[in-house]
Amino acid sequence: MKRFLYKIWLFFNNLLYSFPIQLFILSFRKRQILTCFILFVFLALGEEVLVKYGAVYLFVSPEYLGSVSFLSKFILGAGFGFFIISWNITGYVLLVDNMEFLAVHKNPFVVYCCNNFILPLLLLIRYQLAVYAHIHDTVLPVDITINILHGIGFWGGFILIVSISVAYFKRIDRTVEKRQSMDEHLQIIKKTDAPTGEGQYVQHVYRSSPSQLKVKWIITPALQIKRPRSTKHYSEKYIRDTIFKYNTSAIIPIFFVFLGGMIVGFFPDNRYLQIPAGASTLLFMSILMATAGVITVLFRNWTMPLLIVCFIVISILVNQGIIKNSSKAFGLAYDKSDTWPLYTHSSLDKLASTTNMDNDKKEFINRLEHWKRMQQSSKPDMYLIDISGGGNRSAAFAFATMQMLDSILHGQLMRKTFLINGASGGMLAASYYRELFLQKTINKQPIDLQDKSYYYNVCKDLLNPIFSAFITRDLLGPVIDFKIGNKTYNQGRGYAFEHEFDANTNYVFHSKNINSYLAPEDSGLIPTIIFNTTITRDLRSFLICSRPVRFLMKEADIADTERHSPIVFQDIDMIDFNSFFKKQEGDSLNFLTAIRMNASFPLILPSVILPSRPNLLAMDAGVRDNLGQNTTLRFLEHFRDWISTNVNKVVLIQISDRVLSSWDNIFEPSNIISFALNDALAASENNETLQHFFLRSNLHITSFSYPNLVFVPFVFSLNDKTKVSLSFHLTDREKELIQNSTYRIHNQKGFSKIKSLNLSEID
Repeated sequence: MKRFLYKIWLFFNNLLYSFPIQLFILSFRKRQILTCFILFVFLALGEEVLVKYGAVYLFVSPEYLGSVSFLSKFILGAGFGFFIISWNITGYVLLVDNMEFLAVHKNPFVVYCCNNFILPLLLLIRYQLAVYAHIHDTVLPVDITINILHGIGFWGGFILIVSISVAYFKRIDRTVEKRQSMDEHLQIIKKTDAPTGEGQYVQHVYRSSPSQLKVKWIITPALQIKRPRSTKHYSEKYIRDTIFKYNTSAIIPIFFVFLGGMIVGFFPDNRYLQIPAGASTLLFMSILMATAGVITVLFRNWTMPLLIVCFIVISILVNQGIIKNSSKAFGLAYDKSDTWPLYTHSSLDKLASTTNMDNDKKEFINRLEHWKRMQQSSKPDMYLIDISGGGNRSAAFAFATMQMLDSILHGQLMRKTFLINGASGGMLAASYYRELFLQKTINKQPIDLQDKSYYYNVCKDLLNPIFSAFITRDLLGPVIDFKIGNKTYNQGRGYAFEHEFDANTNYVFHSKNINSYLAPEDSGLIPTIIFNTTITRDLRSFLICSRPVRFLMKEADIADTERHSPIVFQDIDMIDFNSFFKKQEGDSLNFLTAIRMNASFPLILPSVILPSRPNLLAMDAGVRDNLGQNTTLRFLEHFRDWISTNVNKVVLIQISDRVLSSWDNIFEPSNIISFALNDALAASENNETLQHFFLRSNLHITSFSYPNLVFVPFVFSLNDKTKVSLSFHLTDREKELIQNSTYRIHNQKGFSKIKSLNLSEID
């Protein structure tokens, strides 16, 4: 029995002190930060991380040149290969001092990789499980041949990168062997009892430090289990030189990655260089890991003080304005800083003077009169559309909903609608639909607005160019300028987003600015669009429109029937962009830039720096009002008299990509991290629900002024717990789910309501 127990103890002891297990333990004991990189991807593949934003689909359904293909999977596989090799390189250079026995092995880095396989293997298994789940969760027919081809592509890319890396380090090993023979570094010393003359010689034994990793056996590149070679009889100089040469050789590939990123950055418009977003994410993390490894190897114990000093210096440079956000609003003039408007309370008060507000209202009343003349009734119904943000999910649902609404209204949706506003993805769809209608009407182009190809255009991926631009231009690449007229701007993520959306929609917005829509909006031919963008400084909003809308800068006066005196709110919470940046040619703002400013989701797209004093940063409109409803209700209050006289019914259509204030969609901490950060996460996750409660109350108040107000909501929702990611990337399955959602019962009730309103107006 004792012998049996001893054998069990011996087995587990040998297992514990095997090189793979020791490296696995070391990953959590000494390399926690490095391990977090691989853990992040692992959790993302299992939908524990960024599940709301569909991070898993960047890996299981990567797109390249507009489709999921053998090539897109090949590039993703290469990205995984590079990520794992980079993870191993960084771990190797950081820990090789604790594994000096590797220096006396042939191909030490390859030996290290063969033994450091546990976490990479678990990651690849998790990936395959995620792919399997994605394939069997799809609503589309499963083509086994295509899936096998995709699998071959992924593993082909992965094996290629790993093979190149192994071949590179084997060549390095042969080079080291040629330059550094063992005989040159074997030290011979005399016995202590033979101080002079010809004594007997013994070999000097290199003594390992206590920090050395205790290892009993390793896995060789030939997949054999052997004991590690002893470092006895090798001088300290030999081991140190070998370690130094391998560390230097490991850093060289990272240099070429940086160089490659810089070269790619010179070709910002080349679609072939826009790799899948998942591969870009892996490449970005690889660069971060490698950079951390290089800095640690070069500065060792001075690494942390150096990082602290760098952080302090960068903070000072940012505060002094030496380092600035380079993402600008294309079309605005930034060259004459002495003409930049002051962002102060007094300057905004002057902008929103009674005279200015009245002048703008008169121009809009003319616009309303022209819109009325375009209608088929002397007292028509006025349609107003509010659309929520939500990336491509919202864009797809909004476009599908508008197609169905237009079909019910016999192609008259755009003519009947006076105002459209909202946030982010929803406004991408609304702008595209309106532009198609405009080209069909004015240019007499053969456009069928019910064509599904337009729906799929607005669903196309936008993440690939954004992530590629982040790596190759914002992070590694050169600063490349482009010109609009005589104005110069940088090509970063913002440019990549605009260029890709323009390409996805067949360049219908090419060279158009805000002023391009002044005439068709004034004539009532197309709806007026107002873009909102949130000012990060104080959460006020800029309102971007073809005409100045200074009357929206303040709430309308509301009569108090009991005291017979108006209640006036003096504070300004919305600012007319056109007027504020008049000297900077605000009406020349690129239309695609207005869309981007409205959709600058944090971290994905950079905030836009504006030419004001102080500089203001503009970001996603959804931070403050994800539906744009606050702007719509304020518009109704300002034109209450005209609308009550000239309009039969006000039909407020709300298109939302999510169910708000639902008992089924409540925030609950799901793990210890979310539990610890419960208050902060609850405020963030429930921000839109809070907006919904607030806007619903405002809508209720507005209904007293408009007894003829008809509210028709359309909401994207699914039958079960299936979710569609909040992202600028959609899978084929998600595109089908979104389109099918328009046929849900609650949405069909909305369409029926619109149909009955249209019939009653005709009667």
